[in-house]
Amino acid sequence: MTGAALAEQMGLNTAALWLVIALSLVQIAPIKLNPWTWLAKWVGKAMNGDLVREVRDLREDFDISLANQARTRILRFNDELLRKDRHSKEMFDSVLEDVDFYERYCLDHPKYKNSKAVLAIANIKRCYEKCEQDNDFLG
Repeated sequence: MTGAALAEQMGLNTAALWLVIALSLVQIAPIKLNPWTWLAKWVGKAMNGDLVREVRDLREDFDISLANQARTRILRFNDELLRKDRHSKEMFDSVLEDVDFYERYCLDHPKYKNSKAVLAIANIKRCYEKCEQDNDFLG
């Protein structure tokens, strides 16, 4: 290695050392500027960006699946009511929890098709009120 190259290398090493010291002092100082934290977050986002997007997509798919399952239970329960099957108060309470979840999901996700359960939900609520007034729950 030539003398000039060695001097240049030492200059870069020295500059790098001073940069690390300066950033560390800023990190320690009671200033809201945290360069190491910012750098770590930036590197983390760069490395994990695809993973974060995949997890977000999986979460959306999972939430859609939960809404579909709740809607299926609502429709099935309504079919049972239309066949004049009687149900316990606990069964009504369970399906009304599905109704609450489903309606909240539909409000939070306006692109999700809700027209499939509107009448079923109205009928379930109407039957629940009638069973409550008449004290006519199963069991």
